[in-house]
Amino acid sequence: MEGSSLSLVDDSEKEEKMSPCEGLEDILENRASLTEVIYFEETEYQIVYGLSLNFSGKYIYISVCGEDDTIIIGDSFPEDFDLDLSLKKVLHPEPWINAYGKPLIWYWYMENNQEYQDGFQLEFSTSKDEVCICIQMIGIASRLSIRSVTEMI
Repeated sequence: MEGSSLSLVDDSEKEEKMSPCEGLEDILENRASLTEVIYFEETEYQIVYGLSLNFSGKYIYISVCGEDDTIIIGDSFPEDFDLDLSLKKVLHPEPWINAYGKPLIWYWYMENNQEYQDGFQLEFSTSKDEVCICIQMIGIASRLSIRSVTEMI
């Protein structure tokens, strides 16, 4: 069938998840610097379920939808995000430490081959001459996998 494609995701849901939160746009426009990162993780196995990013007093919250591993980004955690006492808050985790004090200059929503938006990437830098810090988050098995991306060439 020429020109047709198979979609496994309801387009109305996809559009809602792909729109950026207002806070993220404000942070980008104002070149706010990253000042704090807090992981919300299960203590026994150190599994990260969500994180908060503090950009000079403006917070962004990132978590994973347990049903399809899509990344949720907002000005707060979703209502169904479980902030129970078994989750510990971890300050200054790797790989974020190198991004502290630097403004956000780019962000990307990433979509997998099944059209699920299960990745998000941030890039930080203070100048064109500086090496950028690039951090990627992938939704896997209802948790966040956080990765440092290194430029090779």
